[in-house]
Amino acid sequence: MANRKEHWDVPASTLALRNTNPLAQFTKESKDIKPYTKKEHIRLSIGDPTIYGNLTTPDEVMEAVMKKLTQGKSNEITEFVGSLKARQAVAEYITSTDTPMQPENVILTRGCRGALLLCIACLADIGQNILLPRPQFPIYKAICEKYGIEVKFYDGFNGNGHEGDLEQMESLVDHKTAAILIDSPATPIGHVYSKRHLLAILELAEKHKLPIIADEIYANMV
Repeated sequence: MANRKEHWDVPASTLALRNTNPLAQFTKESKDIKPYTKKEHIRLSIGDPTIYGNLTTPDEVMEAVMKKLTQGKSNEITEFVGSLKARQAVAEYITSTDTPMQPENVILTRGCRGALLLCIACLADIGQNILLPRPQFPIYKAICEKYGIEVKFYDGFNGNGHEGDLEQMESLVDHKTAAILIDSPATPIGHVYSKRHLLAILELAEKHKLPIIADEIYANMV
């Protein structure tokens, strides 16, 4: 009983205190920004094309969801990696002759942020580093800092064309580098890497035996 406390004192963990959401802060601050004209203010802080009615949910999707809801046969707690049927569908969609995919190769997460967190936390350890594009989606850095992972920035857009600086990228690689993150189409400036450039990045990753975290959330919108 020597360590018994006299009063309640439950501090937040170090991990929790390192958890930040720079996008939420930016969105909160941007609400106070007044447009220069009388035109409607288009907020670009949220990369969701559905939020302002630009894209609507297809009728087929709505009908499928409603059918499942009314049947009452899909309300169980599913596997933490996603249901087998869902993973089979994803595997079939992304499979190719060169890289055949099976359901066991697929993990479904709650949103892209959940996938990024899982990838970064599984590939990098405390004290290691990950190469991130610059400019970058702020959540990348926030996740790394949360887990004590160093970030190194490479120029993801050279200003003259939609390519990253491969020489700079390679110069950042050291014995503590755990992965290279690329995003194409990219947030926040929307550039798209060519197939030739993506293959060049793959060659660099193969040379240094580094896995790639590919954030392709907007892949089918270009």
